[in-house]
Amino acid sequence: MDRLLRLGEVGRRQFTRDHATHGIGAEHVPELIRMATDEALHEGAEGSPVVYAPVHAWRVLADLRAEAAVVPLLGLLWRIWPKNDDFVSEELPIVFGRIGGPAMDPVAA
Repeated sequence: MDRLLRLGEVGRRQFTRDHATHGIGAEHVPELIRMATDEALHEGAEGSPVVYAPVHAWRVLADLRAEAAVVPLLGLLWRIWPKNDDFVSEELPIVFGRIGGPAMDPVAA
């Protein structure tokens, strides 16, 4: 999990990593949710690799189809405005789509 804090910059909408080969699995979902929603990581120092950790975390959650992540991730939508968070606005719809059916009711609500 600490490795996600050091991965650094990400390409737009690249959900291609094989996280299972790095030992990340369903048992890490709670920690991934914390990382994806951690405001200190979102607001980290410019140029620091930690600011990308939330993006890496929600991409893993999408790969794991982590239903438990849907509601916490919805809590990030406020970042679209006033923070102008392009990653949230561009990627969370993809994350919810990858999680699939279990995301539909919370997203619709």
